Amino acid sequence: VSLILNGRGAYTPLRDVAGYPVRCPMVDVHVIGAGGGSIAWVDDAGGLKAGPHSAGAIPGPVGYMRGGIEPTITDANLHMGRLNPLAILGGAMPVDRAAATGAVAQISTRIGTSPDEAADGIIRIAVANMARAIRSISIERGCDVKEFALVAFGGAGPLHAAFVADEVGIATVLVPEAPGTMCARGVLLSNISRSFVKSHVAPLNDASWRDILEQTRAMTTEAEAWLIRERVESGLRACVRVIEARYVGQNFEVRVEGDITDRPTFIRAFYQVNDEVYGYHVEDREIEIVNVRIEAIGQIAAPLVQPPTRQGSAQEARIGTRRVHMGAEGGGWTEADVYDREKLPAGATIAGPAVVEELTATTVLPKGWAASVDGWRNIILTRKAA
Repeated sequence: VSLILNGRGAYTPLRDVAGYPVRCPMVDVHVIGAGGGSIAWVDDAGGLKAGPHSAGAIPGPVGYMRGGIEPTITDANLHMGRLNPLAILGGAMPVDRAAATGAVAQISTRIGTSPDEAADGIIRIAVANMARAIRSISIERGCDVKEFALVAFGGAGPLHAAFVADEVGIATVLVPEAPGTMCARGVLLSNISRSFVKSHVAPLNDASWRDILEQTRAMTTEAEAWLIRERVESGLRACVRVIEARYVGQNFEVRVEGDITDRPTFIRAFYQVNDEVYGYHVEDREIEIVNVRIEAIGQIAAPLVQPPTRQGSAQEARIGTRRVHMGAEGGGWTEADVYDREKLPAGATIAGPAVVEELTATTVLPKGWAASVDGWRNIILTRKAA
């Protein structure tokens, strides 16, 4: 989970990876164990848990028939009818719903409930974990989640997105085209970049600011030379200056980006970034520079996105109906319309309860939610006013 604020991703100077602190600037991603392969289990006190351990791709969920023996979030979704009970990946991968139900029944026996209640509990725990992660990067940093849209990707993201949005109070969900391939496409289409950084721990004053400007000029020359060696065309090169600073006495710095040439403008930008990251700033408190950084960026030409057809209708994209469990709070088992996303034209609208199937993912619309297809092939989910 990560926050995009004013069109910019958040960065962090420190991240724990497998329990080890890594002091390296990276995108601020809050990682949780709530994927489709996350294993459901019961602790010593009899409490139901979901994740962080995962069955992975192999053996994977029990319902995938690849040797998995432990119930997973995917098995719970199969039992509840949210995933196609016969096959996924456009029919290329058969699944065994009965086996998934049997795996969920292992949990229900241990906690003394029905398989329906156990499956619902597994999903609710996963949703709660995702909601908690969203709150930690938004509400706890002074952001109002009502002003944001939730972008759901991955194979399992759109399955749970509307339920997560309900949990945290977000009214809009965006499901991009082919959401299950978003991470892979990100690797292929991301710009190449390299950071040129120098430590410069000093209080911010006129003398240190002059030193910073001199250093950034030299570092920019070095960054441009690297881009030339990488054979990046001149029109696709960019060098972004980043000054990492903090209040004196703080442990963590913030990133101030931009070609700022005067100290007062930098101070105002520093205050603004603190407002965005921490929800406040303190004027007249001494500021300390920590690092000076030049981000050399070689832009990758993005592929042209073909607009979706406006021919056809939601009715023509409708495959049929099936019984889907929308959770205890959503009315339990209900007949839901099932749609083929590839056949949904731009401008099409549908209402929940519904399921939208595609090659790489499945999107679930509970009752009280509607969806429409925009001009960029995204599905926009909106919660209806009560």
